[in-house]
Amino acid sequence: MAFVPAITGGWIYDDRPLIANNPYVHSWQEWPRWFVTDFWNVGEEVVRYGSRILYWRPAVSASYALDWQLGGGSPLVFHITNLVLQAATSVLAFFALRRWSGTLLPAFAAAALFVLHPTKAESVAWIAGRTDIVCLLAVLVATTGIARRLAGRHGGVLLEALGTVLAYLSKEQAIVLPCFAAVEAWVAMGRPALDRPVLVTAIKAAVPQAVIAIAYLVIRTLVMPIGASDGGGQVPFGEHALAVLETFGRYITLTFAPHDLSIQEGLVHAVHKHILHSAPYIAIGAVSTLALLALAWWARQRKPIIAVGVLLYFVTVLPTSNVVYTGMRTLISERFLYLPLIGLALVVASVVAELEVRFGRRIYIGVVVAVVGLGLVSARRSANYLDEDGFWARELALHPDSIEARNATFAHYIEKHRFYAALAILQRTRDYDIEVKEHLLLARQVGTTVSHLTPDHDVKDLAAIDEFFADLVAEKPAKLDVLGVELGLDLSRLHDDRETAKSRPDFLAIRSDLQSRLGHDTQAIELAAAALEGCLGCGSLVANYAIVLARAGRYADGLEILSESHPGDIVTSARSTIEQAQQLFDQAQQLQGPAALQAHASELAKLELWGRAFDLLAPYEAEIANVPKFATGFAELAFRAGEPAIARRVLAASKPPAEIEGLIAEWTEKMGWTR
Repeated sequence: MAFVPAITGGWIYDDRPLIANNPYVHSWQEWPRWFVTDFWNVGEEVVRYGSRILYWRPAVSASYALDWQLGGGSPLVFHITNLVLQAATSVLAFFALRRWSGTLLPAFAAAALFVLHPTKAESVAWIAGRTDIVCLLAVLVATTGIARRLAGRHGGVLLEALGTVLAYLSKEQAIVLPCFAAVEAWVAMGRPALDRPVLVTAIKAAVPQAVIAIAYLVIRTLVMPIGASDGGGQVPFGEHALAVLETFGRYITLTFAPHDLSIQEGLVHAVHKHILHSAPYIAIGAVSTLALLALAWWARQRKPIIAVGVLLYFVTVLPTSNVVYTGMRTLISERFLYLPLIGLALVVASVVAELEVRFGRRIYIGVVVAVVGLGLVSARRSANYLDEDGFWARELALHPDSIEARNATFAHYIEKHRFYAALAILQRTRDYDIEVKEHLLLARQVGTTVSHLTPDHDVKDLAAIDEFFADLVAEKPAKLDVLGVELGLDLSRLHDDRETAKSRPDFLAIRSDLQSRLGHDTQAIELAAAALEGCLGCGSLVANYAIVLARAGRYADGLEILSESHPGDIVTSARSTIEQAQQLFDQAQQLQGPAALQAHASELAKLELWGRAFDLLAPYEAEIANVPKFATGFAELAFRAGEPAIARRVLAASKPPAEIEGLIAEWTEKMGWTR
């Protein structure tokens, strides 16, 4: 129930590239690809322009494909699967804690607190977060098998093998399996004090899993290194050490005070190429690390179960503690605590058992209060994943310095045709280093937004925007000054040929759209083709080329280009637009006189060539104004083309002023010109 609030939510953030727009998980046909490519290799556009960690997770891709087949691409099925997986993991977590602690009610209490901890919401409520659930589920299956094997019970080896394979196919964090094997060996010995012979025996029991982990790491290092696709960069030892301590500090805070939960914990910024660190979190990390290790040392003889729980938490959090610097924008994520918290849950089971002995079962009143409290916080956090608009609004409020939140909010405003709001997002100042790719992205975002705000008949401003991008393509100093928006960029000073080359196709595509709107079809097609040559598999560039071809009347060519591309939201939308425009074109060919002109104008309007559609009908303004049922449509074309005076004049022949202003306001909102 704690995670149900997100069940009717749609795709959010990584859900789109990994699932919704990923053709490789929309059927089972591509299953061999899941094993030979990294998890984020979902298309040329992501590979070319994204900065990704080279993860390998075939089992997760398979689960996506299964859900897609079951629900026809409905996010609801994916959310249900996450809930089912969480339920299964919860049961196995209880069995493990009961086995480790040798208790029933204390283990149940610890399991309840473990599975309802608010940091679990990111993995359960967010579809793409399921990697952590599947991984721990598999680890617990393997752990159950290890326990059965050590006890000489039937089926242990098979369960261990099954869980181990599934864990490594799910997430890199599976390398912590030797720790779980050591815990099971300790339990099999009767939970003794952690003296040298016990530790040696536990380590020996973990050797088979350790061999598998080492072999996995070696193979991954040779075949698919676990690191950023662009190298991730290196940092000095001192800054790296501070980053690790800060990470531990944030983990401890999330563990014991899970507040302001966010998908972007611990953003990484730099000033003059020096990483900015949080002194309070560094202090918390240093003190808490020493305290936990001291507690484990003290408890190793007196309360070995506490020592085991603390060490399990500490060791299992290491793989995601930034010890190996990835160069990614975040130090941590709350979902990285999904697995390690089971170590502290073991400590909780021990403490509850001790309190039960001293104070009786009334202590479970406190447990119930804690469970309800955590459940309510988890439900509230889960609700954040119900609505993408609210999700990013919250992220931006929590992290106004977040590039991801800014870009996602910008994209949302563009999609909703709120262009002035999009510009306002881009105007936020930042006091830290701005990477070259951010400069280039800003140029693209500002240029495209201003072009949306510029009517087709404002030829001068459209030409100025085109010149801005032409200068960027030519790597000359470029300056934009349109509609009160000013932006300058000199690529020669950025000294990053790789990033400028990656941006060139996008700049060419923007120019092709502008030239098409200006009526220069031949040049538009040449620019769109040149853009596509820079990234043949980029859906946005394929869609742009197809639309430009359709605008020139080459519908068959446009549809053929789309048929050769992988499906995705952009390609699907472009195909629908072109097919509808082609139907109007065919109608125009079969009609004569005003009806043919009307169909042709509708065809151009479908392709968002407002200026050219208006120009087609403009010679007949007087006649159209006298036919009210056509006058309104013609007036809207005039307004969208950038001729509001003509729109008002035509409407004045049949409508009162109040109704005219209402229509103008409505069209202004449709075009996204509302301030």
